[in-house]
Amino acid sequence: MKKNLLRRISLSISAVMIVSLLPLSAFAAGGGYEYVISMEHGQIIQYEDADRFVVKDNDKTALYDYSGNRLSASYDNINYVKEEKCWFASNEGSGKDFEQVTLDNDGKVMGSGSKGFVVTGDRFVAHKGGGVIVLLDIPHGQASEWWKTYTGDAHVYDYSGNLLGSFSYPDHKNVNEANSSYDLVFSDGLFSFRAPDGLCGAINTAGKEVIEPKFNELGGFSNGRAIAAKDGKYGVIDNTGKVIVDFEYDEITMWGSTKSDKTICIIEKNGKWGIMDQDFNVTAEPEFSEFDVYSAFPDDGLIKVWKPADGNYIYGMIFTDGKMLLDCKYYALGDPAEGMIPAAEDYQQWGYFDKSGRQITDFIYEEVAPFSEGMAFVMGEKSGFIDKAGNMAINIDTSDLGIFNVSTVRFSEGLAPLSDMSGNSRYIDKTGKTVIAAKNGEGWVGLSQFHDGLAVVSSSSTRYQGKTGVIRYTNDDWSNQPEVSGNFPSDWAKDEVNAAIAAGIVPVELQKNYSSPISREDFCRLTFEMLKKKGINLEAPDSETPNPFTDTNSNYVYTLNKLGIIDGKGNGIFAPNASITRQEAAKILVNTANILGIERIQMYTEFADKNEAGSWALTFISDAYNIGVMQGVGNGNFSPLGNYTAEQSIITLLRLYNNAGSGQITAQELCGLPLADAGEN
Repeated sequence: MKKNLLRRISLSISAVMIVSLLPLSAFAAGGGYEYVISMEHGQIIQYEDADRFVVKDNDKTALYDYSGNRLSASYDNINYVKEEKCWFASNEGSGKDFEQVTLDNDGKVMGSGSKGFVVTGDRFVAHKGGGVIVLLDIPHGQASEWWKTYTGDAHVYDYSGNLLGSFSYPDHKNVNEANSSYDLVFSDGLFSFRAPDGLCGAINTAGKEVIEPKFNELGGFSNGRAIAAKDGKYGVIDNTGKVIVDFEYDEITMWGSTKSDKTICIIEKNGKWGIMDQDFNVTAEPEFSEFDVYSAFPDDGLIKVWKPADGNYIYGMIFTDGKMLLDCKYYALGDPAEGMIPAAEDYQQWGYFDKSGRQITDFIYEEVAPFSEGMAFVMGEKSGFIDKAGNMAINIDTSDLGIFNVSTVRFSEGLAPLSDMSGNSRYIDKTGKTVIAAKNGEGWVGLSQFHDGLAVVSSSSTRYQGKTGVIRYTNDDWSNQPEVSGNFPSDWAKDEVNAAIAAGIVPVELQKNYSSPISREDFCRLTFEMLKKKGINLEAPDSETPNPFTDTNSNYVYTLNKLGIIDGKGNGIFAPNASITRQEAAKILVNTANILGIERIQMYTEFADKNEAGSWALTFISDAYNIGVMQGVGNGNFSPLGNYTAEQSIITLLRLYNNAGSGQITAQELCGLPLADAGEN
């Protein structure tokens, strides 16, 4: 019989783990990895959106997949086109030796015929991108300052070489030619042009004018909208020329996100400025004049502002509704990440605020990095990784590190790179343990973040000097370093963790590092063991049902996927070693509750930081809260990208184990913990 679990009030979790890294000599043997692309290349760039590497050797470049297979021929240059998930490749010869092709994500030249669509030096490329290539009837080697001399047609092709249309030049020039912009740029299927009379309109890829030239200025189109000017005033039109925002502003500036299609518009009127959202609704009237806009962060809904003071500048942060988050008084402000904002009171006096404006740390650090996976690297009298409560979670001795860019020292998939110019660079996990270090003679100096279990490393050793390769984390227990602290549950969690162990739902290998973030695979292991002890039928994998993931053979992951409890990250990737996020844990817990016969409460709960969550996660977060499985982190926030610790995971699953199938219970019975006002789940 299914039942409802009452919403609980709070689950108080405040454990802090402090560890210290061992001296480098402790991991001289090295290990924990294998090469996917050998350490013999000049430069390697990872494009995680495409699951591809661009590998450069001796001025020639080729495309490789994540298994280390070479996919393409060699070219002088290969550039990724993110929107279309394809590649522009070229050989930059002189005259007719020049050629350019478009490669699909498998490295094959797009277009019909044996060679595909190849642009040779007989014609000049006036634009590539936005789904089209624009060619002029002029040889590549004779195109210097073509915009001054060319009279003829511009031809629009798709990436496969199909002619879409043509239009005349110089009747249709780049609208910003006065600012030295000459390419015939299509965006959102339209080219904003300037006619000979100076007015601006737009043509489509067929070469037809769809918006007659009647505007003084016209920007590029995005999501069917563009900023335009008429009679000295700015407004917004759609892709048919219809006015969306009246021409009443002295200026409109659009700030876009590098991660999504979100935008923020700054509007200016009568010497003051205000704010529009991405739908061009005014969220703050033009009433600001005491400071100016420095930058904007559409994904976070924040705007950094600045103003002169004593021969320098000071900075602040406001929300898109115009409300002040941080007063304009700080020496410097970093970019927001995971709801946390680095701020400097003075030179080398950094601290952090959260998105509610609450100060998390004092201004005690010389350098700081953005938060990633719930932690941020800081350097000062004490250096290491702090958590979102401002506690030092991992102490690090930085005296042997060659850190030139602190912002690159951050966790990705549960691993963080620590670069050492003596060739002893390594990766640590969230307990502070070194889990990957170069083997004898390899001498790493440069390390990238991990993406999909892979990272790019470079060497300074005599054998590999200046060479680069790609490694895969193998999770081998190669190190002889002793266990770090954190192998005992926190005081508040001790009784419940011991009860879970007694119930047989915590395997021996997971009875450690209780206050550390738990990996995705280990969370699945705990869930599997709990369901098994509860008598749920967990069928073993069979040969007829293939493993959907390429990076794990775990029976626990396979079974939970088969039950519909968990999914991967797409393209066959599960990322088993990555720390599980709170939004991912919410989904697994809600799906597990459903397997156990616990009904979802038909009510939607929304948190203040919902924009940080994936759209897929919002319902699961609400359900996890409403059935009493998870709580927020205070100030109306959930911290969907924050970490979930091992002891939190064990106790939450113990609650489900103890209460599934029993009678109605109270919120406090579900929690089994003292109620608290600001606990973290």
